[in-house]
Amino acid sequence: MPLTLVTESANPYVRYSSEMDVWSHSTDDPAIMHDIEMVDGALPAPIIIDVENIEMGWLLLGQGVRDWQPFPSLNQPLDKPDGDYKQGFAVKMYSTKLFGDSPLREMSANGKGLMIFIQNLYNEAEPEFGKGKVPAVKIKATPRQKLGKGNTRIVNYEIVKWVDRPAEMASDAPSVESTEQQTTTAPAASGDVFDDDEV
Repeated sequence: MPLTLVTESANPYVRYSSEMDVWSHSTDDPAIMHDIEMVDGALPAPIIIDVENIEMGWLLLGQGVRDWQPFPSLNQPLDKPDGDYKQGFAVKMYSTKLFGDSPLREMSANGKGLMIFIQNLYNEAEPEFGKGKVPAVKIKATPRQKLGKGNTRIVNYEIVKWVDRPAEMASDAPSVESTEQQTTTAPAASGDVFDDDEV
């Protein structure tokens, strides 16, 4: 009898490679990512980002390994686990124009450029929290820049408007899949492992 591996479906997700300056999203095949076509270095449509319900935590990325350990609350960090964990985030994103037949997606990352981007977006959006609205964010051309000892890209963006939170986002805060599910269904790509200031 042949061996059959049973895996559970991971949430559809979004990734950004600062090294390649490429936004991509998952497909039905976990091994294949779909690159989003840029227009003059920018995404052709805004992304709704539910930064109000962001999760922070410790994230370990490696070839074929992805372990997420969320904090109990935004400003209640856990002790750093042993290993190459970095502080990261998980946030829900939504776009009917960019994400194909799964408009609700999730991004989790721990690269310095993306961490600064999400911090900037959170701080800018915070005065509007609690009103049931979420920012529609235009991702602009993002040049590489010096950061510490290396180079990275801090995502260049603009909040173009505030919209009602899509019904698909009305559930609880983001839930990145368990370590076992992430390892089998959404292995980290090399661009995730050697990202930001490591190049």
